[in-house]
Parts: sequence; structure tokens; C-alpha cells
Amino acid sequence: MVFFNIFFLYKIFEFIFKFSEEKINKSIYWFSLIFIIVCLNIFQNNLLNAQVNILVLLLCLLFLQNYLYEKTFFSTLYLSLAISIKLIPVFLLLFLFCRREFKLIWLILFCTILIIFIPITITGEKFFFYYSEYITKFLFSNLSLTDEKEHQSGMFFSLIGLLRFTNSIIASGFIPSIICLFLISGFYLFMDKYIFKENSVIFFLYLLGFLLINPISETHHLVFVTPILFLIIFKLRGKSFKKNIFAYSILLISIILLFLGKTFHYLYFPSIISMIILFIKQYSDSKFKK
Repeated sequence: MVFFNIFFLYKIFEFIFKFSEEKINKSIYWFSLIFIIVCLNIFQNNLLNAQVNILVLLLCLLFLQNYLYEKTFFSTLYLSLAISIKLIPVFLLLFLFCRREFKLIWLILFCTILIIFIPITITGEKFFFYYSEYITKFLFSNLSLTDEKEHQSGMFFSLIGLLRFTNSIIASGFIPSIICLFLISGFYLFMDKYIFKENSVIFFLYLLGFLLINPISETHHLVFVTPILFLIIFKLRGKSFKKNIFAYSILLISIILLFLGKTFHYLYFPSIISMIILFIKQYSDSKFKK
């Protein structure tokens, strides 16, 4: 699995290079090396623990690539596979909703259900037991009331995680989680329609949405941060510090918080928020290349 993940990472880098607005030259290899060092903890965590997040990320990017080229079959297949492997890419349906791709949404949902039921041919009756266990551990256990001390020392990326960190009592149960989901969805709908004006570059911002809505926060999930962080650093590369002092300052804060988050886990949330602010500033008026 490690070798596959390394190959998937290579394809992810290749994809981001292709869709970048900057020209690629030999210096990009040094840039990539520095970027890998900055995100080494995230990549290492995924590789050592044989996580599927890198594969899911690649499938999401392949979905975008095929969607932009209007290849309905492959865009449906890739996103359906991503959702069936890990539930959180379902958030990308909001990306399609903003573009009124209702037919494609239904196709993806139908295809996802088909893929999810494929294992029943092997597992038989245990199929329903396995999925009930997954839903119970992934959703219900993270919506129940937990000890406040756990969240004071624990890791969180999501808005509901922030509420739990401040007051675990008001954040328990389904209602606060649903409210947070609606707030985040509303934010993305507003950004997509009025700030990015349905520019597909906002897709990378949707990847951070995976973390903001995820009821579970673990280090390996941070791999969804890497494309947007890469694009931000790549865009600022070589630009005047004096003219872009705000952008460089926010970038520095994001990276410092990302490093410190390994020790002080509650710093990951402000790091992600900083990246969102910087990405909006740098890319809200950019054209997206195919």
C-alpha cells in the first residue's frame, strides 16, 4: 500500500502542476522537495499507517479533471468511488449543486449505492453488520456527549470540534452538528456564487470543507490541505514581499500553526482558517486552466 500511495502522491502533484497558473521549470523540483518537507508529517502519517486518504484525494481530483472536460461517465465513476471509500467527499455534491448539475448528482448517488453494495456478494449477511458498525463508530459515537477534558487535549478540524473544545455540553447531539453543517454549506454556497462566481478553482477550497464537516479529526485527514497549500505557496513564489506582505504573513502563520499543531492539536483549526482566507485572496479572481 505504501508504494501505491507514493504513486498516488506523484499523480496528485502532476495534476496540480497541470492546473497551476504558473509556468513550470527546473526550479519546480526544488520547490516540490521543500513543500514535501513542510508537509512531511502529513504524508508520513498516511504512508506509515496505510491510509486511503491519498487515494480518495486523487479520485476527487480525477473527478474534477473529467468534469471540466465534460466526461460524465468518468467524473461519475471517480467521485462515486471516492464517496464509497470515504463518506466525506459527498460534500463535493454541493460543488455540483452550485452549478445546477442535478442529473450528475443523481447519477453519482446511484453509482455510489451500486459500488457500496458490491461487497455483499462476498460478505453476505455480514455486509449490513459491517456498515452498521461503521456508521455507529463514525457518526453516532462522535455526536454523543464526551468528557470535556478529552476535547481540551484532543485534535479537531471541524466547526463542531471548535464548539466541543469551548463547551462540550452545547455541542453534543445531532442538532449542533446539523447546524454547523448548514452554516459551512451556506458559507460555501455564498463563496461559490458571489466571490468565486462559480469559477471551478474553488474546488480546492471544497477539499478543506472535508475537514470542516468531518466529525472525526486525525492527522492523516490533513492530506486534504496539501493541494490548496501547494497552490498558495506556488502562486506566491517569486512575488515581491513588500507588495504581498499580508499574504506572506498569513502563509507564515498557517505553516507555523501547522507545525505547532503536532503538539498543540487545537491549532490545526486556525491554520485551516488561515489557508481559507489566503486562498480566497489569491484565487478569487483567477482563471482556472483545464
